[in-house]
Amino acid sequence: MWLVTQDFPNNIPFLLYLLALKTIVCQTVTKSPLPLWNWECIDEKCLPLRATQVSKLQSLETCNMLCSSMQIWPQPTGVVSLSTTAVPLRADMVQLRKVQAPSGKVHELLQDAFSLFREDLRLIENEVRGYEEWRSLSLRIVVNGSGDPRMRLDTDESYSLSLRPAAETDLAGVLIADINARSFCGARHAMETLSQLVWLDPYMGTLLILEAARIDDAPRFRYRGLLVDTAHNYFPISELMMNIDAMAASKLNTFHWHISDSQAFPLHTNSDPELANYGAHTPGDIYTPEDVRAVVRRARMRGIRVLIEIDAPAHVGHAWSWGPVRNVAWAQSYVSGIRTIMSNEDAWDLNTGSGAWYEENSGAPYNSWQRVYEHRPWVKHAAGIVEGGEATVWSALLSEGGLIARAWPRAAALAERLWTDRPEGATRPVHARLDAHRSRLIARGIRPTPMWSMWCTHNTLTCG
Repeated sequence: MWLVTQDFPNNIPFLLYLLALKTIVCQTVTKSPLPLWNWECIDEKCLPLRATQVSKLQSLETCNMLCSSMQIWPQPTGVVSLSTTAVPLRADMVQLRKVQAPSGKVHELLQDAFSLFREDLRLIENEVRGYEEWRSLSLRIVVNGSGDPRMRLDTDESYSLSLRPAAETDLAGVLIADINARSFCGARHAMETLSQLVWLDPYMGTLLILEAARIDDAPRFRYRGLLVDTAHNYFPISELMMNIDAMAASKLNTFHWHISDSQAFPLHTNSDPELANYGAHTPGDIYTPEDVRAVVRRARMRGIRVLIEIDAPAHVGHAWSWGPVRNVAWAQSYVSGIRTIMSNEDAWDLNTGSGAWYEENSGAPYNSWQRVYEHRPWVKHAAGIVEGGEATVWSALLSEGGLIARAWPRAAALAERLWTDRPEGATRPVHARLDAHRSRLIARGIRPTPMWSMWCTHNTLTCG
């Protein structure tokens, strides 16, 4: 009050003064501070240096993309040539210029996949600023192989991707992305790789894209799966959809849906509706045929097959034991020379170390992402026998909202093991790459668990 009477005999000017002061303070606090660090590439590592020249600042995200040729996840198996320069891009300036497909179904799915590609860019683009030298991106896709868009064991998932500035004078300022593949799935993988050559620069506040690239790529194994159990505990369809999005971003190609077990049968079938009526945990914990079709449709657009596992007869016992009496008969066949899908509990069970839901804890250790990544069980088997592998997520100790955090980013570590199959002993350089991929998933609305502290993201030479 003394200030009011002494310095401001009239209260109204003082109130105006306070409002003006509040405006100045709020503007000062809310305005983004200038970056303190400039990230420089030294020996293929991004190191922070004190910022001195504002006009030449480089963010960690841009440094990571320009410093190493291995920011793509999973790492390509063939030729990789990436530019060390980047240009600004807007998501609404991306277009599909040409599609050449062997069938109408492939053509339709390619257009759907392109829409998903553009949506991924929009998810990471938080605002559009007024740059004078925007580049537009034009895709040309050629699939000259199978007209069947479905993912199968014999599907050729290879692709080649070329990114370059247009040579035509009438296309000045346009980047051309040429994709060639033998299948829809291969072309979709190429679009996923292309999306990983685009990132948000927080210093500039805009998307950047590499100015040129050449990538030839193909997976090491044909089966790259993730098993998700929805019988012990129910996951809503939205959570399964998010998991499929994460699988597509990591180029896993098989969603193994363990939909029933001894404890529950949550799948409604038109032929035997009593199975779900008697077998589901609650009337709300049931997957309808429409739910299944929606999951299959979402997965197919992302180059993923859905394998629904209904164990019979033992694992439908919970439903059958309460239902009407029926005679059941089945035949057993003995097959020799079976090709193998590996899923070792000691490395790829993503539940170990989380306790036991039945009887006593098994005492099995937690399977870290490093253990998942280093595991190569096929080295002990004859060449050509192993078709691939899968990790498992059992839901006995999980509830709604827990699937993504339990599986990711460890499932991404499995994805690179099965796609690239790098030699053992290479996990330290992988830390920063997997952390960058985790950030990419977060930008797309997927919430994987942290793999280390944020301090380590900024100090990769110390951590790992």
